[in-house]
Amino acid sequence: MRTLRLVVEFDGANFHGWQMQKDLRTVQGEMTAALQFVLQHPVHLVAAGRTDAGCHALAHAASFKTARPLPAGNLLGAVNSLTGADIRVHALEEAPERFNARWSAGWRDYTYLLMRGPSALLRHRAYHPVVWPQMGPMIEAASLLTGDKNCIGLSNKSADNRQPICRILQAGWGEWSGGLIFRIRANHFLYRMVRTVVGTCLEIGRGRWGSDRMAELLSGGDRRLAGPPVPADGLYFTGVGYNPLWDVAASPPVTPWWGETRMLEMFTYEPGTPLPSAGRRDTMMFDVEGEGLKEPDLKPPDLKPPDLKPPDLKQEERS
Repeated sequence: MRTLRLVVEFDGANFHGWQMQKDLRTVQGEMTAALQFVLQHPVHLVAAGRTDAGCHALAHAASFKTARPLPAGNLLGAVNSLTGADIRVHALEEAPERFNARWSAGWRDYTYLLMRGPSALLRHRAYHPVVWPQMGPMIEAASLLTGDKNCIGLSNKSADNRQPICRILQAGWGEWSGGLIFRIRANHFLYRMVRTVVGTCLEIGRGRWGSDRMAELLSGGDRRLAGPPVPADGLYFTGVGYNPLWDVAASPPVTPWWGETRMLEMFTYEPGTPLPSAGRRDTMMFDVEGEGLKEPDLKPPDLKPPDLKPPDLKQEERS
C-alpha cells in the first residue's frame, strides 16, 4: 500500500469549505471524486485540517493511500484535468508509509487581508471594514497572542473546551499594497479562531476596547467578550509544517496575488518544550478553523466520464 501526499491551491468562493457535505460542493468532495475516478477504488483523503466556507488556500496539504501502481506524476495530471478550475494541485508525490497530512503536521499558517476601500473585483478576496482601524492598538493586541494560550474565548464552538490550549508560534500585522495583512502560525486552531482574532483586533483598533480585552480572552475568557468574526473572504490557508520539512507545503508554491508585503511587527514564540500534540487518532481534534467534528461518512459526488462519441465518417463524406 502506497501513501501519497499532495499540496493544493483553491479559490474558496464557490465551495462550502473543505469537508465533504451532502449535496454541497466542497474541496474534499471534488478531489475525492477525481481520485476515485482515476484509481477506481474508494479513497479517504485526509487534509491538514478543515477550512470554512469561503476560505481560500495557497498551500493546503492532504494525503491518501492506494495500492495502484499509477505514477504520481500521471495521477497529478489526471486529478487536475478532472477538478474545476478553482482547484489546482501543485505537487503530488510518494510519502513515508506512516505520513498523515493531519496527524503529522506540526503547525499551520493563516493569512488575512483587509482592504482600504470597497472593490467589486476583490470582494471575495479581501475584507473592507467600514471603519478603518488604528494600527498601533492592533499590533499591541497581536503581541499578546504568542505562546501557549487558552483560546476558548476566541472560539465559536462550545465543544472546543475539550482541547482549548493552542501554541501560537507567530502572529503579526503588516501592509500590502491594498491595505493590511495579518499572519498567524499555531500548532492548531479552534473553530473560527483566526476570524475571531482579526475581528477582535479590529474592535481594539477602532477604540472600542483596549488591548487588555485580548489578554482576557486568551485566559479562557467568555466568547461574548470577543469581536464578531470577520468574513471568510479575506482568509487564506498559507502553509503547513512537517518534520522533516516538506518545502512545497511550508510556503505557497505560487506567488500570492497580493504581491509584496511589509510586516510592521511579527511576534514569535520559541518554546523550550516540544510542541503539544494537536490531537490523537482516538480523540477529537480541532484544527485549521475546523469544527472539531469527526469526518462524516459521506460519499463524494459521482464523477462521470465525458460522453465522447466517435466521429460520423459517413456524415463527413456526405458533407
